[in-house]
Amino acid sequence: MKDGKEIDGARKASLTVKNTAAETAGSYYAVVTSGAQSAQSAPAQVTITEQLQSDINGDGKVTYADMLALFSDFGKTGPGLRSDLNQDQVVDTKDLDILLKTVKFK
Repeated sequence: MKDGKEIDGARKASLTVKNTAAETAGSYYAVVTSGAQSAQSAPAQVTITEQLQSDINGDGKVTYADMLALFSDFGKTGPGLRSDLNQDQVVDTKDLDILLKTVKFK
């Protein structure tokens, strides 16, 4: 739950939230129910920090290293690929185009 409200799709063992925004921040807790009994976890405060979409390696910059990471993943398909910048489950020229618009050449 977030701020006292149930989260859509959160009835699994884990929850991943993509494309987060400032509104995603808040106090989260889990409620476990078994039959007539339930227990609530202690709240966890979640804050959101900005990350560059094309920063594939997570170093805070968009550079050649990110381009190499994308080329390494190029052609791969499936969920959760770090280089799938448009999140269509395919690393392709669309992702390369996104990266090229933000990479800093020196």
